Amino acid sequence: MKLKRLGIGWMVLMGLLLNWACEEQKIVYDGPDYVRFTDTTLVYKESFGKIIPIRVHLVGKPTDTPVSVTYSVSGTAVEGRDYRIEGEKGTVVIPAGEYFGEIQLVLINNSNNILRSSEILFTINAVTRGEEWIQPGTGKNLNLGNALRFRIEDDCLFGGYYEGSRVGSNRKVKDVQISSTNCVDYFLQNWNIDLLSFNADKLTLQFRDNGDNSITIPAQYNNVLGDTLLGNGAWDPRTRQIILNVTLKTTGNSGADTLINIPQLTYVPR
Repeated sequence: MKLKRLGIGWMVLMGLLLNWACEEQKIVYDGPDYVRFTDTTLVYKESFGKIIPIRVHLVGKPTDTPVSVTYSVSGTAVEGRDYRIEGEKGTVVIPAGEYFGEIQLVLINNSNNILRSSEILFTINAVTRGEEWIQPGTGKNLNLGNALRFRIEDDCLFGGYYEGSRVGSNRKVKDVQISSTNCVDYFLQNWNIDLLSFNADKLTLQFRDNGDNSITIPAQYNNVLGDTLLGNGAWDPRTRQIILNVTLKTTGNSGADTLINIPQLTYVPR
């Protein structure tokens, strides 16, 4: 009986401690308001085609007055060549009653098979809410969160995101990624568009840039199909469009190989 009572006592004590811990977690920040970048470092490839939100946020309690944040941009990346900023450059607003505001950054894909990186440095200069001045950043010398380093990594010539389609199909597949580590051999994320009843799987494909706007698809075994893929293709330097002619080589019961030509695939950069 004593052991049983002791066990119940411990259960009650643990319940009280857990409840106290939960109550402690409800304590909110009650120091001076300040504004900082949500991230301090970000890294993206230049081929990323979507708007990248650079977020600033208010640490404190929102009010019915919007917060205006002025910032400067520097670094080795060149505006107009490596990136652009949508909307008004140099100012971002945290709406009334909200915690976050966003700088709309767009990267410019000027891939040329020269792999390097460049950097954008965003720095908060001043923060105001009506006539009230708010502290930018925190920590020693207020340098924590008041700046963000954004690294842009160059991509290979064919690298990036594409919209894929196939002759004979009305379906278009967005956000198909093509990547490479050496700017010669490429990895295609998805080629089986409305084909072979494998649409639930994104069948991959490797191909090679021959350096003369032609493409070779070397013979490669596909585990999902259980057959070999090969073929050729071309790249249009004006539109950056990729066309692939894929052939499926399958071995029948007799041991003889059968070649099946897949309807032409087209990939348009997004």
